[in-house]
Amino acid sequence: MATTPSKIQIKADSELMKNQKHAVALAPQQHFQVLQTANGDAIFFSIGSEGAFYVTREMRASDSGWGRIDLSSSLTDTDGSAGGKAKWFAVSQNPKTLDVDVAVIVSTAGNDSLYVSTGNSCSSEAWADGISWTAVPFDAADGQAPSPFVMSDMYMLTENTAKDPSRLTWFVDIVSNPDSKIRRLERYFIEMNSTPKWIRHTLPSGVEEGSISSCLGRRQGDVYAGIYSFGKIGSSKSLEFTPTKNYWDEESPPETARLKYPSGTTAITSCPNQDGLTNLFVAADDGLYIFRPDMQMDKDTGDLIIPSSPVCNTNTFQGATRLSSSTTGSHTVVWGLNGTADLVYASCPVGEEAKPASWSSPMQIASAVSQFAFYLNRQALNNVVFALIGDQTLLQLTREETGGCWNQRHILLPTPETDKVFEANTFTTHVKCTDGNGVPAPQSLVTLESAQETSISVNNVYRKISPDSPLKVRADGTGSIVIVQETSSLLVPSLTVKCDDQTLIVNPRAKIAERLSSIKCGSDLRNVRFEDAKGQTRSLVSSDISSADLDAVAKCLPNLLEAQSALPSDGSKKTPTKAASLAGPGETKIWGIIKTGNQLNFVEGPDALAAVNNLVSPGGYSNLASTGYASYSSDMIAASAGDLFRFLGGGWDDVVNFFFDPDDGICKFIVHIGGKIFTAILDCVSAVAGAIEFVFNKIKVFFEDLVQWLGFMFSWDDILRTHRVMKNIFTLYAKSAVDQIDVLRGHLEHGLDQLQSYIDSDPWQKLQDDGKPIGDHEQETKVDGIDSPQINWAVYHTSNGLSVATTQESATVSASASANNSAIENLLRVLNDAVTEEEAVLKKAISDIKAEVFDKIHTMSPTEVVQRVLKVLGTFLIGTSKNILLKLLDLIKLVFLGILDILDAPLDIPIISPMYKTITGGDTLSMLDIICLIAAIPATLIYKLAANDVPFPDNSETQSLIKAKTFSELSSLLSEPDQASARFITADSSSSEPLHTATTLTVAKRVVAILKIGVCVVSTTSVAVSIAKREFKVSGPAINGLSMVLFLASTSPSIAGHFVSVGKWTYIGDVLLYLGLGRVSIDNMGLISDFVWTDYISPTIATTLGMVGFITAIWEQTEKTEPKASDTLGFIGRIFSSSSSMLTIMTCTRIFGPEVSVVAFGVSLVCASHSGILSASSGALILGGN
Repeated sequence: MATTPSKIQIKADSELMKNQKHAVALAPQQHFQVLQTANGDAIFFSIGSEGAFYVTREMRASDSGWGRIDLSSSLTDTDGSAGGKAKWFAVSQNPKTLDVDVAVIVSTAGNDSLYVSTGNSCSSEAWADGISWTAVPFDAADGQAPSPFVMSDMYMLTENTAKDPSRLTWFVDIVSNPDSKIRRLERYFIEMNSTPKWIRHTLPSGVEEGSISSCLGRRQGDVYAGIYSFGKIGSSKSLEFTPTKNYWDEESPPETARLKYPSGTTAITSCPNQDGLTNLFVAADDGLYIFRPDMQMDKDTGDLIIPSSPVCNTNTFQGATRLSSSTTGSHTVVWGLNGTADLVYASCPVGEEAKPASWSSPMQIASAVSQFAFYLNRQALNNVVFALIGDQTLLQLTREETGGCWNQRHILLPTPETDKVFEANTFTTHVKCTDGNGVPAPQSLVTLESAQETSISVNNVYRKISPDSPLKVRADGTGSIVIVQETSSLLVPSLTVKCDDQTLIVNPRAKIAERLSSIKCGSDLRNVRFEDAKGQTRSLVSSDISSADLDAVAKCLPNLLEAQSALPSDGSKKTPTKAASLAGPGETKIWGIIKTGNQLNFVEGPDALAAVNNLVSPGGYSNLASTGYASYSSDMIAASAGDLFRFLGGGWDDVVNFFFDPDDGICKFIVHIGGKIFTAILDCVSAVAGAIEFVFNKIKVFFEDLVQWLGFMFSWDDILRTHRVMKNIFTLYAKSAVDQIDVLRGHLEHGLDQLQSYIDSDPWQKLQDDGKPIGDHEQETKVDGIDSPQINWAVYHTSNGLSVATTQESATVSASASANNSAIENLLRVLNDAVTEEEAVLKKAISDIKAEVFDKIHTMSPTEVVQRVLKVLGTFLIGTSKNILLKLLDLIKLVFLGILDILDAPLDIPIISPMYKTITGGDTLSMLDIICLIAAIPATLIYKLAANDVPFPDNSETQSLIKAKTFSELSSLLSEPDQASARFITADSSSSEPLHTATTLTVAKRVVAILKIGVCVVSTTSVAVSIAKREFKVSGPAINGLSMVLFLASTSPSIAGHFVSVGKWTYIGDVLLYLGLGRVSIDNMGLISDFVWTDYISPTIATTLGMVGFITAIWEQTEKTEPKASDTLGFIGRIFSSSSSMLTIMTCTRIFGPEVSVVAFGVSLVCASHSGILSASSGALILGGN
């Protein structure tokens, strides 16, 4: 017999898909620099296009991941600089305490002012309220300030020395003749603790503005730091270093050392080492040079450490317009923006900066770059780079150290504007936590781990995880966790999910591997067709790609998938089991592609080995095991896989040949480009994913193409037709309820009398039951895709937007409240009397049902559940219900007209509202629209999976359902006598091909299946709304209106009863549904705020309706002479739905106390959520004819 396991089960479904964020990407900035917090998060300083000085902080546990503060507004508002704009700034960070010093130049009406703020904490939180500024007016003792006063540049360096733990070295260049066409510079050293603060420094008088670049540092043997300058100094170019002061005589100027710079020098950068002494790096024609701290005296010469050896005119520091460097932890890194606007970098171990053999080869990471800033993460020891691409796009590029792969993302800022949507390619993963019976497990504590440091969004909150820092998160009220990883490639980290003793490795690319495995030959690639984002069908490959090229690429894919399968699925590196990880290849293993003329040819075995041997002479590749790559050719360059594939992403067309050598379960990648041979070890799954993407580039298939083919794209036209059919069903049903309000009393009295007669007949004896516990039925339920991220897309975004959603208040509701205020008060008193009279009986009944049924429901068969519930309820049920419900009906009559207004009320909610306007061509989202869209997505997608067809083709029959004017007309369209063999008429209905089973369903059964399936996410959204209202105190017309519409949509399985197997129970169910809708409407229209209604009357009515609804469900099930599996699951779903309603009274703190109410609330939500899953399972079985 089934039991309810205590351990949580976890499953996950990942998809490559477009996803959205209610945020705006940080726009290009005039100037930016970046520092870091103690845990490696970014502190991004910038001047915006409007002239404000900002700090943009990386913020874990926030929605967008970043927060922006205007640091200069306080200056311009209070310091006499109204209308002033930030012109330039400098920042510096203490190497030990990580405190931040920052200075800004503000220009007002042509005059510049200088401000400084020192000793600021590096923590993200410390910047939330801005910083305190100190004005530093020009006060030099040896001269008057030029007028206007114009500053040109500024440099800061913070040191931590034994005598001064926060020594600030600070230089400012000013324009001495601001009104001249040729503007000259004067240099000042700023010393905050002295008077005057501005101290004239050594700089020849002939230096023109813009002719030099400078940086700060300290030489070996110097007490004070100083300034390096390169450019036209005096009459010729010069590279100089001048200390801040003359240590031996501070009254005398410091001595300048003139260094011998290499030919073609274009840029310099300084980098303090771990001792606080500075390496100076210089970019020149023949490569990158270093001036060690002990080689920076007058006439000293630098050493060439990275010779310039361009590949395809890049991968070189030659012609660099800017350099930047850093030493942190175990590495020193130099970045440069070279003469072709390519961003390149190289690194070496700390302490080996002067050894050429220790440096990696420069690799291009981005192109068309106009600005950049970077830091070496102190925690992860990886590169974090911010690059402005083409003056248009600001990106953050982060290198993870496992495979050296680069993750690219935008800096996203929060926005109050609901129409702002940021869209990106993502790997989105939907994790579901359940018990062993498949029942959602809300608030499950889950641990997320990664073998690589990565930033992710978890349930719409920005998070970071790394190998050393796992993340603990809780599932939401439906047991769900949604993980979004922004990506620009297939190289995305895998995740490990743990809960209790369960461990699940989530490879976001798993589906991609499955889809790629179907490609065996070139014709398979030629035949790939898919719908693009505009709904147009297109081919994957262009018609001008030759069959030979397609065959060559197709033969690569099985080999790469095999290589990927041999690597750790958690994303970690594989350690070779052999002694030498670079062992020589076996002749039968190596394979690759060679280019002959304009044709690609796949080679393997001896042919491939011969081709590689020809590339790496002398000696050949065959002897590599004994000597290593470097011994064979100066043109053979070892690189990390991530760096290499990042470079090849822009240079794929220049690749001549490439090969893969699988050895000991790890592939070595060899590529010939620009006369050079690059090698990389593919020892993790991300690295192989990079190889797959590169191979596709060779046939001009790029990442955006792969997203549309291998990922998921919403077919909005199909979804919108389902949405419109659903919307019309709900609209006409609600109108029918309003139209029948005056005759409802007679229907209610008659229906309850019939129910009493039915109860008296011992109805449970008619149930056809195989004795199988409900838990066993639950474990057998399966709906393909129900927990996929695309099916839950609208639910996810709706849940995230609830707190800021807005709508218009209904004039009809307000008028109704005013006109009927006295009558409402009188009816409330009558209802309160009726509820009070029955309160004790109901409390005992529901408490007994919870103990005898709800707490054991998974171990009981449906018949046992019915027996126990009826035993508890006894014969008092109908009499009690009639007394309360008839009085409720009188109250509902006064307010029912306002329901239709609320269904049509416009809803402004982030993501969904602007997306809906886009996909519909301009329609405004209403309350009913959002719920129908939420339901239409799973209904359409699950139908497609089951039937390989759309539920509602674009034809006249579908239009008839959408355009029906009354519920009677709609019912007649779905209930025609000849529909036993009805089919939808499609454009190719004349085809002789047999249709899928689901296609031959009657239109009515299609509608029933769709309504049942859609409830799965409607119930999930209801849970989210309930939690938002109760736990997070979200209130207002928008969330209240959604509560009403959700109730209507959640009853869709009952509404579907009008279209198949109509019986007496159908019309009794209608009456109960109308009453329930009326109760929910009164709850949410704001007509009654008295706690007597909210805390006593309304919950009691909900419980009463749940009890009566339970009996109605039994009646319907017992009338089925040969119930199918779909009927049984539907009935169990109704049991859980009724249970959720019956528990409502127990959720009230005033009646049952806080401890009981909290537990009951949780159980009620689980029942509601699970009923939707069971309903969807029932609908899916209908599609299969069961």
